[in-house]
Amino acid sequence: MDVTHALDLDAPAIGFRHLSSNNFLNLQSNRWLATEQAVADFLPVLPRTTRIADWVRTYLDLADRVQEQGHDLEAAFFVRGAEFFMQPGNPLKVPNRRRFVTSLQRCFALEPDLVPFEGSLLPAYELTDPDAAQPPRSTWVVFGGFDSYIEEMFPVLAAVAKRGRRVIAFEGPGQGGTLEAYLETGTTPNLRRSKRLAMRAQWASPVSAVLDHFGVDEATLIGMSLGGGLVMHAAAGEPRARRVVALDVLDDFLEVLVSQAFPPALTRCRTVSRTPQTAYRPNSHKSSQPGTDRASPPQPSDLVGYVAGHARHGDALAR
Repeated sequence: MDVTHALDLDAPAIGFRHLSSNNFLNLQSNRWLATEQAVADFLPVLPRTTRIADWVRTYLDLADRVQEQGHDLEAAFFVRGAEFFMQPGNPLKVPNRRRFVTSLQRCFALEPDLVPFEGSLLPAYELTDPDAAQPPRSTWVVFGGFDSYIEEMFPVLAAVAKRGRRVIAFEGPGQGGTLEAYLETGTTPNLRRSKRLAMRAQWASPVSAVLDHFGVDEATLIGMSLGGGLVMHAAAGEPRARRVVALDVLDDFLEVLVSQAFPPALTRCRTVSRTPQTAYRPNSHKSSQPGTDRASPPQPSDLVGYVAGHARHGDALAR
């Protein structure tokens, strides 16, 4: 592993900036500013519209320009910004996903270790400090949520590895590489090509497969975004999970959707028949309006379309 681009955990935080009057664009555009250099590159060309096409064009043009300047990590995240806003079926989406993933792999000198799972493959990476004088003090097993790619987390995970942890980061069913049919392995018999895997709430099985593959006896499980809910499912069914970190605490994904689609009073009434539980009311969880040229506040049909569109793309969402 190359730690050149590892996040400096002792440096001041980059912070969250006001980049757009549209909450969705504002959240996502902050997401791709991984370094101070990225901020300096992006602010002069910040789009002043809410037209998605303008943001995609800006990200792609900027990625090409800063890569020529040697800003490889920043260029990769600008490519990811463009790819994120492209709808499934856009012919530019898959090539730009591959560009982002291979760029991050190159920046950190990492290659995926493909974990056999249910006749398919889970992309996984093992990060350890190549210059460590002592063995890792513990093992962290990390995964993302609904729309993240695990490679996005390399800068911070490399920094964690430098602090003396063994980090295993993977994508489970319905995430990132598990939705890509082109994953291949040349070493695992009968698994020359993977099949797509649907998202599921039952997360103990993929975690168990990863722990088995890497020979982990006990671990700290960390789930991010929707992974904050998946990690609790995993810990309930996998005894090797000794510690659990949920970023954020997510106990009801349906309520996330309902809270964004309907007025708060209606959400509190919990018109959907479910067992009462602690309410989860995110202030800035992700939402978008696919199929239109502008970003705008979500409507019920938009949220259904967003989820259904991703589900159709890779049979990604299992209800």
